[in-house]
Amino acid sequence: MPERGTTPDVRQGGADGPATPAMYVAGFGIVVCAVTTAVLGLELTDPLFGVTIIGMAGLGFSVSLAARHRPSAGWALAALVGSILGLFALGTSSGGFAGQLFPASSSGDVHRDLGVFLCWLMVLLSFAQLSRGWLLFMCVPAAAIMGLVGTVYAEPAFLWLFLIFVFLGTFMVVNDQYARTRGEPTAARAAKDGVSIIGQLYVVAVCSASAVIVGRIIAQPMQSVGSALVPMAAVAGAEAARDQRRQSARVSVSESSELLIGNGPTTESDTVLMRIRAEHGGYWRGATFDWYMGSGWRSTLRPNISAGPRPSRGFPSAMFDPRMRDSVDVVVPRTELNDTPGRTHTLRQYVRLEGTGRFTDLYGAAEARQYRLMDSAVFGVPLSAYADEAGRIALNRPIASTYYEVESDIVEWSPDELRAASEEMPEAIRDLYVPIVISGGLDRLRALAQEVTRNASNRYDRVEALRQYLSSTCLYNLQAEAISADAGDVVSRFVFETKEGECKLFASALAVLCRTICIPARVASGFLSGEFDPDYQYYVVRERDKHLWTEVYFAGHGWVPFDATTDARDVTPREEDGGLLDQGGWLRSLLSRGWLPPLAIALGLLLFAYVVIVELVMKRLRWRGRSGPSTLDASTLRVLQSYAWLSRKLRKRGLARKPHETPAEYERRLINATGIAGEAATELRTLTEMVMDIRYGMRTATITDAAEARRLATAVLSALRVADRAAHVRPAAAMGAGA
Repeated sequence: MPERGTTPDVRQGGADGPATPAMYVAGFGIVVCAVTTAVLGLELTDPLFGVTIIGMAGLGFSVSLAARHRPSAGWALAALVGSILGLFALGTSSGGFAGQLFPASSSGDVHRDLGVFLCWLMVLLSFAQLSRGWLLFMCVPAAAIMGLVGTVYAEPAFLWLFLIFVFLGTFMVVNDQYARTRGEPTAARAAKDGVSIIGQLYVVAVCSASAVIVGRIIAQPMQSVGSALVPMAAVAGAEAARDQRRQSARVSVSESSELLIGNGPTTESDTVLMRIRAEHGGYWRGATFDWYMGSGWRSTLRPNISAGPRPSRGFPSAMFDPRMRDSVDVVVPRTELNDTPGRTHTLRQYVRLEGTGRFTDLYGAAEARQYRLMDSAVFGVPLSAYADEAGRIALNRPIASTYYEVESDIVEWSPDELRAASEEMPEAIRDLYVPIVISGGLDRLRALAQEVTRNASNRYDRVEALRQYLSSTCLYNLQAEAISADAGDVVSRFVFETKEGECKLFASALAVLCRTICIPARVASGFLSGEFDPDYQYYVVRERDKHLWTEVYFAGHGWVPFDATTDARDVTPREEDGGLLDQGGWLRSLLSRGWLPPLAIALGLLLFAYVVIVELVMKRLRWRGRSGPSTLDASTLRVLQSYAWLSRKLRKRGLARKPHETPAEYERRLINATGIAGEAATELRTLTEMVMDIRYGMRTATITDAAEARRLATAVLSALRVADRAAHVRPAAAMGAGA
């Protein structure tokens, strides 16, 4: 029998009733999280794809929300077909729609293809969200995307997305459970309402916190497994992901034929350009310079030797299998300028070029002998590689977001071996790397070099003495003032006057000082090893790792690197971090992470406000007299509350009212189960009749009824307690009588 003043509505309760608008908002938020995770973690770089998926899903949720009270597959099918036709029309009018439907960046990659499929599956499901059950099922493909990306993407952005996903999913489950209780009888619902808000908040908080803790525990093992299965494909970075969303902000990474030095302050950038897996680090060299011209360096060796690429031959490597024809080789010509006549070992490097950089040179440890590139980085658009006699490899067009492998012959040496090395040198080395022609300051530099090395008896000790002199007398400062070449030789002014500068000045000064005492030297341009990541066993090379160092030739060994900045004191002024709460630092930190964290916080606040309004405000209104469409007066509500209070107490004693029982049936079962009789049974019967008369007999309760209902409920509970004590006393008394 329905409650007084209410209309039965089976759609409100049950396991498959229509969802609230808040559940649709949460479901759409889950789709946004999943699609963003797929785009970032799987590097689906086509910008229209993510926008298309989110837009289509938003349309699907809107159609489902509008049709939820009139469930019909026709609504969903018509809207879906119309949306796809509209998408095709839009793509045709704009010149193509391939990137909107299936991003080209996913072609041929199983992980990306699966991610694209799951994204489109969520779009299809969004048009069929006609019940709470279907909305909850939306979490399944979203969780699959999270799991797919979680093994290969280990950046803070993923943690944010995962956290939002957990919160939204938990909210949907809790909201679904609350919606189920709305279809129950008033007394049962009243018994549950007392714990609904506390229970829901506890569930959301505990589940979210547990998910984060478990995620942090299993994140590294999952990423390690993914990294082991895919040697270098699993090395996406937060900086790379951020810059992929800003394609116009790519960094041009190249080596030119001329290099100016002393040209003023230099900025540091944390943008990740490369990730390199190798047995050990080193200098990743791109080019060398042989001619010093007073204001900088020039390379007289033109990269005009064709180096490929050509189809790969030889044995499969850890990254490529030539038998599958998925790679091509670029071979570095062996010349007298890059020969390694002494003891060497082979070092293989597996390099990933991030999408943040556009590379027109290939980098690797010296002396590189061969590069093996992905086929997809070469074919489609013609690519040519050219080498100079010193081993530089230049490309005719920039490449990015690809992989290559480098095989290098690393010179092995010790200080004692270099001290014993002959000071003879090949004629080509002497002619190219010893001469120095500058307009002024040469005599002064030569005198300084001779003074610093007067106690050194071999080439190695002379170079070391010069390196230590520069490191101890000059300061490393990225913000040093520019040194004008108009006032004289830049190296002379750096060594004798300013004594502050960055790596270009240190490397140039050491090379020039070596040449003044007939030691063959040059400067090399490339990158430092970068920061080693022990979890993934690779070196993270950033834009700030761009570097210049000195290389000195030793007979019987080859070129040996020396870095005058190694022991130099760094006096670069850097901004002090005043903390997150200092002068709005917390706001800057939040906004510096992009639009996702502020959006997540705003969404979380909206959902929290919804819970507060629905659970606190609306429940309080119901207790104050609202019951469906009609309003209960205070006395009637107090009678029902007294009966609900007694029902909760009885439930704790194992005497809960069954869903199918009427109040009268419940009363008879209580009397039979508890054995109460006399006045207590009469009081229970009186309370039951009062509740039935008020709920179903259209009678309005009075203040006297409210007080009497509370007294009767208390009396019944007291009688039950007395009966329980008597039940415990009788066996003891019987035992005493028997004795």
